[in-house]
Amino acid sequence: MVGTEQTDAVAVGGAAAARLRVSVLGRLRAWVHGREVDLGPARQRAVFAVLAARAGRAVGRDELVEAVWGAAPPATAVGSVYTYVCGLRRRLQPDPDRPPASDLLTSTPHGYALRLSGDALDAAVFERWRAEAAAMAAAGYAEGAIGRLGDALRLWHGDPYAGLRAPHLEWERERLTELRLAAAEQWARLQLDRGRDDGLVAELAGLARANCLHEPVHELLIRALHRAGRHADALVVFRRLRRTLRDELGVEPGPDLRAAYRRVLAASGRPPGRGEAAPASAARGHGRDHAVPFRHDLAPARTA
Repeated sequence: MVGTEQTDAVAVGGAAAARLRVSVLGRLRAWVHGREVDLGPARQRAVFAVLAARAGRAVGRDELVEAVWGAAPPATAVGSVYTYVCGLRRRLQPDPDRPPASDLLTSTPHGYALRLSGDALDAAVFERWRAEAAAMAAAGYAEGAIGRLGDALRLWHGDPYAGLRAPHLEWERERLTELRLAAAEQWARLQLDRGRDDGLVAELAGLARANCLHEPVHELLIRALHRAGRHADALVVFRRLRRTLRDELGVEPGPDLRAAYRRVLAASGRPPGRGEAAPASAARGHGRDHAVPFRHDLAPARTA
């Protein structure tokens, strides 16, 4: 895995960093001076993506080889890294009459570094906004947290680093997808805590289908169904998850899920029915900060 030594930090300020922007929350894309750049073939794009994930820090050649090719790279991998870096420098210079953009993709004693400011990488912005939302929620500023989480979730356009194959990117893809799911959960929980449920049932039902063993999502879905008066559907959701947990993991639902189940039982005044859940109602937007800012098909990361 790519290291994180403090000695390999590089300066990222100035005009060079300011003119480059990168998106990895979906298909990898890059812009120089607002103009999209073709980053070249898949392996070259993977090299760029690893450098973007470590923006502002140098990545040694051996580290870069392992991050892109894995523990058993071909003998030509080191030479290929040099070729790909040269190719990326040419592509990052939109003016063919000027030298390659070595100021954007620099060589250092520790390896190669992409000079990219934190505000110019959507994954870094997402993580910062998610942290800011958590601080707002902890301080009791729920509305601010809802808005910030909504903005963070709207940065996404698909699976991170979609279509790229590299060991480090697969790890990073899984990490970012888990953070996205956590942000979606927090956004939905805050909305439910504020008494809002417009559109939540449909989206949470989709999240539950895509994450069939994830208890927090199912707890939120049960809460949303309960709030909508759909007690029988909420009980069906609990029974299905309990059966799945028993069959696949040999465990019982956790305390939060059981508490949500008991609240529905108390409200319904009858034992669970045997019918299947009715189709989820269509989402109804309720303003920018209250409209569901994530796709209901959000699922665990898939390797490219």
